[in-house]
Amino acid sequence: MLKDLMNQKNEKMNTTKSLYRFIHRHKSVSKIDMQTEFKIPLSTLNRMLDQLETMGLIRKSGLSDPNGGRPRVLYEILPTAGYIFGIAISRSHVTVLLLNLRFQVVGEKRFIVTRLHTPNKTMKEIQKQIQQLLAEKQVDKDQLIGIGIGAVGPLNREKGMILNPEAFPAEGWLNVPIKDIIEDALSVPVSLNNGADLAVLAEYYFQYPRVESILYCTIGYGLRCSFIQEGSLLNKKDGDASSYGHIAIEAINGRPCSCGKKGCLNTYVTFDAIMDSIKPNDLPSFQPVENIAEYLVSEIRNDNPIVKEAIMNSALYLGIGIANMVKILHPKIVVLDGQLVHAYQDYYLEVKKAIQENRINQSNDILEIRMNSFGEQTTAIGAAVQIYHEKI
Repeated sequence: MLKDLMNQKNEKMNTTKSLYRFIHRHKSVSKIDMQTEFKIPLSTLNRMLDQLETMGLIRKSGLSDPNGGRPRVLYEILPTAGYIFGIAISRSHVTVLLLNLRFQVVGEKRFIVTRLHTPNKTMKEIQKQIQQLLAEKQVDKDQLIGIGIGAVGPLNREKGMILNPEAFPAEGWLNVPIKDIIEDALSVPVSLNNGADLAVLAEYYFQYPRVESILYCTIGYGLRCSFIQEGSLLNKKDGDASSYGHIAIEAINGRPCSCGKKGCLNTYVTFDAIMDSIKPNDLPSFQPVENIAEYLVSEIRNDNPIVKEAIMNSALYLGIGIANMVKILHPKIVVLDGQLVHAYQDYYLEVKKAIQENRINQSNDILEIRMNSFGEQTTAIGAAVQIYHEKI
């Protein structure tokens, strides 16, 4: 198991661990590739490869394309030598993924977050779903490398604590030591980071590893953004991912925001902002709903013109707000995420149009704007990537 390698503390094993990480990152590599990277004698390399094979961590995966020469033996990791959980906690739902060492999803469970989901109830449900997935997929807990969690901020990453998130439907979400709670219950290493940071990490790691910079924006009950440049995250302080939503967009006569200011971007683009923009007389039959996201998506499908107009107005503001971020950060790619992004193509296209029309378009400055690659799994996959790299 991979944990056996992790638990090796002597310095002689450090190069072997680095070799394993190299094979993992490059998926399928030859001895020539490894020698070029590590500059070690072939005898030493053979010894380390034999050791990793004996431990059940790597295997021969086939032969390379000869290209006129002799084909080379290729090596890859054994995906089942360990497992990782990636968890995403949002204001509307929780996603729990079980992944192998290739970051392939082996099992998934989800549950809706309601007014009854206090921290205690939510943590117990997460633990229950972890145990269910282990049992269903016949994975021993000793095979777990760790549990990565992405959550709505603000967070204290160092302490693994959710501080005081906005708009959670249940009470009690104040200074919740989520890392300690899960670690104490399951005796498995846990890491916590902002969901937007982990989402952009997943995009960078799997989709755009050679792209210089990516701006990731997810919109729902709040606006959360993250920026990665050459593999390094810009967000470093508690609450950074949610601070983008407090960019002033109508500072003088703007709508009041929960932060105490006026005209913040959040007051024009979030689910609550969309609902607030609809005049009661326009929807005389409207009844308050617990899940605004589901209501908006259902009204799109019902072709409700009043709701669709409110949504499209918010798309314009969102595009303008993101264009302001682009002017400062100069990303090569903007990745958009959120239920409306995926459920309503006109909304997505309006956001894209507003970004392109309102950013500073320099010569030969091409900005790509795309939907996220993994849907609602993105944050949980990024969480798994982060805990893997922390522990391996």
